[in-house]
Amino acid sequence: MSLPFNVKNLAAGLTPEQLQQFLSEVSALQSPVANPPPRPLVRQHISPPFRNWDMVHGDVQLFLEKRRNAFSTPIPIPEYNTKSPIPALPAAPKVDTSIRIKSDGCNIPSFMDTPSLLLHHLNEPESHTPVSIEIEQAIDDRHEMVFLLGTAGAGKTRSALEFISRRFAFYLSARVGLRGGPGAVDFEEMVDGMAGKSRSFTNAEMGENAAVVEHWVMALLVARFEVLAEYLRIAGAAATPYQFAMMQLLPEYTLPCDDAHPSDLTGKDPFSQLTAILRHAGVDELYARAQNLLRLFRRHFTDQQLPVVVDEVQVMLDKETEWYAATTDKTQERPLFAPVVRTILSVGGKSNLMPVVVSGTRLSITEAEEKSGSMVAKGMSSTTRVICRSGQSFKAFRQYIEQFVHLTGSTTKEESDAWWLQTYNVLRGRPRFAATFLELCIRVLCRAPAGSGSLGAILSKVRQELLRSDSDKSVYAAVQRLHARRNPTLWNFAVDICASYLYMGTAVVFFQREYLELVELGLAQLQTKGTTRSLEGRIDEPLVARAMFEFCRDKKMDLAHRVFHWMGLSKSNPSTSGFLWEIILPIELSKLFCGDKALKSHPLFSPLHSSLPSYFDYPARIRTYGIEGPNAVKATNNYRLTQYLANPLAPFFLPEFRAGPDIVFAIEFATSPPMTIACFLQAKLAVKVSNKRSAKMTTIPEAFYSAKGKTGSVEERNLVLQQLVDGYNRREGVIRITLAYPAKFSEAKTTISAMPIRRSARARANDVTPPAYPDVHIIIDANNIGSFASEDHVRFLENLKSREFEHRDLELDVGFSEEEGSGEDGEETDDDESTVDMELDV
Repeated sequence: MSLPFNVKNLAAGLTPEQLQQFLSEVSALQSPVANPPPRPLVRQHISPPFRNWDMVHGDVQLFLEKRRNAFSTPIPIPEYNTKSPIPALPAAPKVDTSIRIKSDGCNIPSFMDTPSLLLHHLNEPESHTPVSIEIEQAIDDRHEMVFLLGTAGAGKTRSALEFISRRFAFYLSARVGLRGGPGAVDFEEMVDGMAGKSRSFTNAEMGENAAVVEHWVMALLVARFEVLAEYLRIAGAAATPYQFAMMQLLPEYTLPCDDAHPSDLTGKDPFSQLTAILRHAGVDELYARAQNLLRLFRRHFTDQQLPVVVDEVQVMLDKETEWYAATTDKTQERPLFAPVVRTILSVGGKSNLMPVVVSGTRLSITEAEEKSGSMVAKGMSSTTRVICRSGQSFKAFRQYIEQFVHLTGSTTKEESDAWWLQTYNVLRGRPRFAATFLELCIRVLCRAPAGSGSLGAILSKVRQELLRSDSDKSVYAAVQRLHARRNPTLWNFAVDICASYLYMGTAVVFFQREYLELVELGLAQLQTKGTTRSLEGRIDEPLVARAMFEFCRDKKMDLAHRVFHWMGLSKSNPSTSGFLWEIILPIELSKLFCGDKALKSHPLFSPLHSSLPSYFDYPARIRTYGIEGPNAVKATNNYRLTQYLANPLAPFFLPEFRAGPDIVFAIEFATSPPMTIACFLQAKLAVKVSNKRSAKMTTIPEAFYSAKGKTGSVEERNLVLQQLVDGYNRREGVIRITLAYPAKFSEAKTTISAMPIRRSARARANDVTPPAYPDVHIIIDANNIGSFASEDHVRFLENLKSREFEHRDLELDVGFSEEEGSGEDGEETDDDESTVDMELDV
């Protein structure tokens, strides 16, 4: 047997028995084990062979030396390659209105060969959001950990980038490049390499896993320390946080080798190369090197903290969810997320030199509590949270858009306002929606032939992008994730909220902890309540409701069945049942006025085929005003019938009680030019209508606001009548619909009224004298409801009045078994407010 060292001198001091024992142990070390124990998954293809520190350090110095020029003369970040001159796109076909990029808005950064508003103006602190300032304040307050919370697309990453552009900090992202955003790829490589989702670890394996994570994270940190130290050494006082941030965000571009060809500034990620070099060093050597560099930074920054931002942490959480869910059990921790954070904090030491800012959509709300007992924040003396709120007002939305593009051509201020309001009503909500629209505008404007495309086409394409089923960044994917949770309570809660928003325009605010998971999934926005700063969720974004609607449609579910379900739960309250019936009638009205054939040929209108106004010879469809949001909105104190007629926020309107009708909408006939006619519907869900004349009168515009003793009734009625003349062709008539079920009317179902209604002397003295208009009035009752409502609709109404009715028959088939009584929630409505605090309880 040959030994790897000379034992002659050693053997001289051993007894024969001791020598034999020693040789046996050495021999055993060299002999292969017959059945080696299985190695933990995390050890496979992960740990590189260790090398002497001097050799590793020499390679690091060579790496930095090759990039001396990048440290001395910072390379500006790339700009998106725009054409000159930049073409304009028409706002709509045959309309002399175009959208153009502003001449001073062309210096937009480029990332992955696309315009990137995420990187735009990071070096201009005056344009930074309040959230980034909150992060900085939390760091200055000496918190060990800051949780940056918010839903997907709320602006968390942008706020984090603003923060690291304003002060020296380190940035790690678990999702970069095509799958994510800017950043060095080495941290993503670590997350992918450490992913062990196939099974859970034993306690022994968990310790080994933590050691591997610690070593890898230490190498990641030292790589950034080395780059910062070299940058400070060469640039001196000229070094800026912004340029160091760009080195971390666009390393392939801003840290090229000096000998690289000028036209080839990109290559393998420099941080990936440097981290790979440093991983050959031992963890103790890396820790010692980190402490030496931190002492240098302390002298340079005069005790200023050097935070570490860990972004897109949901990637780590997703890889561990199957085996390691959120828990407050102090004996459990996640095998990747927790060691990463703990290693960073240990490098910073007791002086809290390196606080951690963690950000990610699916970061558990429980883990972000200020006194959290979670596996991440255990034992920490101070944690806090910063909320990234995502709501945008129309004014803020338009100001943001008009930084880069503007409408040109023969457009009035009113027309311009209408264009932007239409765009806002599609993209309202998260900043990412507006940014996606702008980036696509810029990309199309810069690369498409002049005159091609339109603003409407771009808006449609953005909508498709955000509702794609094959993109994990889309809102549709968030609905898919919710459905995949197989949690009936949470699913039904989300469906109820989206249905109430889609059919009533009600913004729903909820605060129950078990439902805040909708924020983590990317469906709800996160906000805080008043001075207590308690967390609340909010759903009022058109794209979220639309994504839920399309998902249910794709799964052969009918979202309207939820409203039927609510009616079943409230059948003991006729008033509530009647109101709920009203909010699903627009579904049937959209089928009636679908624009497929001449309206006079429909069975409801054909009895007066020859007497109808000439425009009934054309198809008619519901006028949508280009609005993507809810199908209908309710009246509030600040938005009544007069406001709706002037500025429709939805195709259908449920006006205030005093106005008269239950539903107001407009249809557009396919004449040339198109003819817009107002429609008014009164609905009675009753076996018998006690006052049929009153039911019909409520749809006559000249009888609106007829209640005596109500201040302003005459003035409001006159304003409505004038609005109908100016914007809805009142002189050409209106369509009035009286709907009653299961009641029956004896008179004709379709009539034309050419006479003004009678007025009292008092009303005539103060009112506009109504002329004779050709108003078309149709009555829908039990005799002809089959010409209006679907078979399912009629069958439900029949069952609702029967004793055998069971609301459980109306559950959505979600693809998993429902637990009786789990999450079957409806909504409390409030005529004075458009926002509802929930617990849902119908």
